[in-house]
Amino acid sequence: MILVHPNAERTILSYKGEWQHLNLQEIKWKKLKAKWFFLGSLGGSLELLQKAFEYITARNFKVAFNPGGKELEHSLEKLKPYLAEVDIFSVNKEEGEMLLGMLNNSSAEEVLRGLDKIVKGITVLTLGPEGVLVSDKKNIYKAGTTDSPRVERTGAGDAFVSGFVSQFILSEGDIIKSIQFATANASSVVAQYGPKAGILHKGDFGPWPLVRVEII
Repeated sequence: MILVHPNAERTILSYKGEWQHLNLQEIKWKKLKAKWFFLGSLGGSLELLQKAFEYITARNFKVAFNPGGKELEHSLEKLKPYLAEVDIFSVNKEEGEMLLGMLNNSSAEEVLRGLDKIVKGITVLTLGPEGVLVSDKKNIYKAGTTDSPRVERTGAGDAFVSGFVSQFILSEGDIIKSIQFATANASSVVAQYGPKAGILHKGDFGPWPLVRVEII
């Protein structure tokens, strides 16, 4: 159940269900083959996280990691070995502060630089209505959001990071295009109710204007 405020913010009441009790023995690991793996929330299971990273890194697959709250509740010390193997890591500012043990009044740039020190690859720090910061170890990219209508924000973060990763793969590492498509994807999703309605497809920027990306 999603309770929506007139300003498009929301509170979600949910029961995660059976997937939180996934048995490692039920996963057919040898059948999982791809150039890229995208790991989202794993119900907080460090055992599953460890097995996934062992399988992925042993085969030199690329990995994007967008952890859920239960993963972030583990200590930074426990997560560091995995972050040192991640090719694209994405969290929002509050999650980044939580992971690093920083105060809520830290600047977005401070949080990004803190994460950048422990993540092997690209760090994506989403800032909600304020946009995003992205670091590729050479440059820091900054972008705002579009002026699209905002009906309900459920799924905005997931739409952004999935849009970023998919466009990064398709464009062979063009970060500016990745940010622009991710922003368009998130803008399309927040203009409708629910986390899936409005998701864009390959090559489809729809009516959304391309957001301006600057290097800071």
